[in-house]
Amino acid sequence: MSNNIALIEKNLGHEISWYEIISKWWDYEVILYDWMIYRFPRPDKMMDLELEKRKLDIIHPFISLPIPDFTIVDDIFIVYPVINWITFDDCNVPFSDTIIDTLASFIKELHSVPMDKLDFMNTKNDQTDDEKKWFQDWVQSMKDDVAKRLGTKVPANTIAALTTYMDELFFTYDSPIKAFVHTDIQGKNIIYDPDQDKITGIIDFTDSRIWGIELDFCHFAFREDEVLEKMVTKYLWHLDNEFIKRIEFLAKRSVIWEITNDDIYNNKFSYLIDQLKKYRFI
Repeated sequence: MSNNIALIEKNLGHEISWYEIISKWWDYEVILYDWMIYRFPRPDKMMDLELEKRKLDIIHPFISLPIPDFTIVDDIFIVYPVINWITFDDCNVPFSDTIIDTLASFIKELHSVPMDKLDFMNTKNDQTDDEKKWFQDWVQSMKDDVAKRLGTKVPANTIAALTTYMDELFFTYDSPIKAFVHTDIQGKNIIYDPDQDKITGIIDFTDSRIWGIELDFCHFAFREDEVLEKMVTKYLWHLDNEFIKRIEFLAKRSVIWEITNDDIYNNKFSYLIDQLKKYRFI
């Protein structure tokens, strides 16, 4: 029995006979017991959870769908009730009009959270010279890594296109409209009831922040079923003629992280090629 199970038992005041370890990551162990989720972060990650809880407490009144509502226990772990835990990805069903309507409404609610309630999330815009230098070096290292990994495996103009894209993404792109965004709305974070064709919750607000509203549509870009277009039409808020173009521009950034991911690069290179084609780099 792990030390984390002992901590759960101590919190409950009794022994537990059945539990399921849902996942072990580099920074979390996630355990399911009695329809409750227990997440155990590394100590240096607890501040991330405290920030996540603060954000969730603020946005809760503005969101009609269930979202995590957790308690921090002894500054060691968090616990919250399970939201019917079948993800949309696991169900392998198409996006119905009902699903699209619900997602568009959720995104609109999220983006409508009053910004003055999130002042603590505002960060300074001015960078010191050292910070600028560090960022420039980091971007250059990313460009060098992408070029080295792809090498002669893709056309030279593909590497050039990726380099140009990273310069635009990291140095010149800026969204004209900022709001509170989830940043990772995709099938694995959408909880779904297939019997009712109904979304029952949204999870994983770890990386939520104030940023461009386009971020919350990125996972629906470059699909053949026009889900993005339908969702944007239902969203119908802060739109302009370049909105979908900006979404598609930001959506392409995911391939950069995938190229630099050792597991994907070493074991799923054909997938990377497909992604480069999907995002029109090839």
